[in-house]
Amino acid sequence: MSEAGRRSSGTKYRQVEAATDPKDGFGGLHIFIATDSANDRFLLLQLLKHLGLDVGLFELQDGAFRIPPLRRGNIVLCDTDGAAGQQALRDMAVAPDRPALIALTSGPSELDKRRLRQDGADAVLVKPVMDVDALAAVLGRWAGQALAPALPDEESGAADTEGETPDDIRGELAALRELAGPQHAQELLDQLGLDLDRTFEQLQAAVRQDNLDEIRAQTHILIALAGTTGAHRLKRAAERLNAQAHGGDLAAVSAQAKRVEAGLAALREEVCRTIGTGPDEGAP
Repeated sequence: MSEAGRRSSGTKYRQVEAATDPKDGFGGLHIFIATDSANDRFLLLQLLKHLGLDVGLFELQDGAFRIPPLRRGNIVLCDTDGAAGQQALRDMAVAPDRPALIALTSGPSELDKRRLRQDGADAVLVKPVMDVDALAAVLGRWAGQALAPALPDEESGAADTEGETPDDIRGELAALRELAGPQHAQELLDQLGLDLDRTFEQLQAAVRQDNLDEIRAQTHILIALAGTTGAHRLKRAAERLNAQAHGGDLAAVSAQAKRVEAGLAALREEVCRTIGTGPDEGAP
């Protein structure tokens, strides 16, 4: 199998071009992603990176995913929001030695899930997938083994004043570019920048309005984004803000939100630097 992407941070990444030999994998377990969404691809790659798994990407050619010969024991995360993914799911479901098929969908209804199972899905995950523990549980069930994220030491409960340096974040962003490969790197970083901008704006609005439900929703997104970029202090600060929003203490929420917004502004600046552009006019 040819390697189309560089290996980084413990995750093996490649474009899928030929049959997979089970001897080649990390612990014999191969995970494949079939999606044409840059945002979903980015999130899944980072979650799988934390699990230290062997990751392959299906190529989209002429409106259809290019599916190599797969083996029992492989696991495919298949985005079924588009026609290409729906057809790929049906095709893989009838393969003689079919892999485990996990459908990804933005439709959370029971009717949507039932339809996907009828098409051959063994399990269904609702997008966006941002919970590494939930993903590990589903993958572990079909892999027949327990999977757990390899989290950095900083995430063991250290104070917000301890953790990474700006150089660490720059290194992690550089690793993301290598991980994605030249074909997808810019697209993934652009999407990351947009996600951070949107989260910043929506979190600020929620804090101004004392909207605790929206604060919890935005901190969940921020926890995932900060974790994938190596911004562990920001991740811990967002986790604390989420807990305070659950507790309903508006004064504590307001004070913690200022710390989170400062950390988020710094991360946005680093991402803009990596992309090669400056922050938008008026941004912190």
